[in-house]
Amino acid sequence: MNFQFQNGTVMITPNVEVVSNEPIAEDEVYEPEEPPGGKISRKRMPYTIRKLPNRRLYTVKGPGRTFAKATTLKRAKAQVRLLYMIDRKKMGNV
Repeated sequence: MNFQFQNGTVMITPNVEVVSNEPIAEDEVYEPEEPPGGKISRKRMPYTIRKLPNRRLYTVKGPGRTFAKATTLKRAKAQVRLLYMIDRKKMGNV
């Protein structure tokens, strides 16, 4: 953002990047800049931990299936880590 002071007032204008629509030559490699804040994850894995009403027990649910019922929070978190690991192995990222 750009700040300009005029007669005791502040004018704020956003920075605008110019994007050209020119084609990239074959020998050039286009590498987009990484956004601030780190890497963007490719997808969100949909495993959720939910607390059972009126109990200190939890369930682990995924897309279309319940993986664990009536377990402790510690074991539910371990189940989710295991499911993430299995998904990463299927995708070949391990």
